[in-house]
Amino acid sequence: RKFCTFRIGIGPIIGEIVMPLIQIHLAEGRTEKQKKELMTGITDLTEKVIGAPRDSIRVWINEFPDTDYMAAGELLKEKRARLKKGK
Repeated sequence: RKFCTFRIGIGPIIGEIVMPLIQIHLAEGRTEKQKKELMTGITDLTEKVIGAPRDSIRVWINEFPDTDYMAAGELLKEKRARLKKGK
């Protein structure tokens, strides 16, 4: 399993143009190609769904190590190891 969250905000409104700001929180482990495809897909979808001009859309990724994320009292590193063992 891969772990990822999204935060979408609306930045400045310049004239009639809205600048969507899309922040992705992602556990380390993806390739540069995967991250580029993710950001391109989000840009494409944002342009299509809300009609924002492509050059106004901002997308960025904040990566974190699996030792810096915990859910239900279990570090992501521990969960990955547990799932790898099949438990």
